[in-house]
Amino acid sequence: MSATISLHNPSPEKTSQLGASLAHLLEPGDVVLLDGELGAGKTTFTSGLAHGLGVQETIWSPTFTLVRILTSGRIPLAHVDLYRLKLVGEIDELGIDELLEQGSVVVVEWGEPAAGIFGPSYLEIKLAYDLSAVGDSNRHITLEGFGPRWLEAWPQVEECVVAAGLTAQGEGG
Repeated sequence: MSATISLHNPSPEKTSQLGASLAHLLEPGDVVLLDGELGAGKTTFTSGLAHGLGVQETIWSPTFTLVRILTSGRIPLAHVDLYRLKLVGEIDELGIDELLEQGSVVVVEWGEPAAGIFGPSYLEIKLAYDLSAVGDSNRHITLEGFGPRWLEAWPQVEECVVAAGLTAQGEGG
């Protein structure tokens, strides 16, 4: 079972604000999977989330290092990028299970191949950026919570969306 909300997203700043807002819900051992084309806002979202956790380090996509561990926030943040990995077995070699056991929050860019690998509960965020659309209607975010952890927290997820100033598609302006 899962819970889903699709959002109109007018700007990268709102993407970051959503990350910062959702950070307050995160607990040690949580997994957040991010998907979207290049430039859709995965690292922008992670930067906001890191800021919300109190991380002091600068955030960049760990495309070449694959895993970057940031410990200056209220919960250690493992920022993972699976873009260069081709096989699911390669994900196991990154030691993400150990990071979760140690109480890190794990954020995985290009995370779709990892869906379900880290247990039944995870938050998946899909970011879309339509270059052919004109104006502020070209960005969308879909949040989907899987498993008991996120189904229970879903009302708070919806509050975070409102706090970030975003509206569900079909609502408001």
